[in-house]
Amino acid sequence: MWELDWEIIMSLTSKTLLNFATYYVAAVIGVIILFAILESVAQIEAPSSIGLITFMAAVMGAGTKLGEQLSEIPSSGILWGLAFKMTLLSIFISLALAGVFLAFLQYADPAQVKEIFGLFRGDFGFVGMIMLALLLVYLLMARLFLRMGIKAGMKKRAA
Repeated sequence: MWELDWEIIMSLTSKTLLNFATYYVAAVIGVIILFAILESVAQIEAPSSIGLITFMAAVMGAGTKLGEQLSEIPSSGILWGLAFKMTLLSIFISLALAGVFLAFLQYADPAQVKEIFGLFRGDFGFVGMIMLALLLVYLLMARLFLRMGIKAGMKKRAA
């Protein structure tokens, strides 16, 4: 009985991570296009928190999909594990998208490229500490919004 439950949990985890990746990539690309249009038309720039907002929306969407298939909220350990995997997956997806961005830099004005890379000068220890703090914030947000999404999905299914 335990093995069957574990297989079901692992299957749902894989589907949830796939849903999260799909929602996250769609949200990031959508936000890039939206703010590119807004910046060119109305000179509105994207807020610095937009990355966290797209992450939270993707986690919530994946959690809602998962909640539609569950009859009870998974244990805290499973939620933390899934939140951690979502956080790592978002890092890998962001790095892949950054690689695509860097590939397009060869067509950019060299002055703009120098300005972009000028942002990365400084104390890497300090930058590392900031990145670690952001990783923890993303993990906590993933755990919170995953549970909220699961609850929303369970309510949606019950209605």
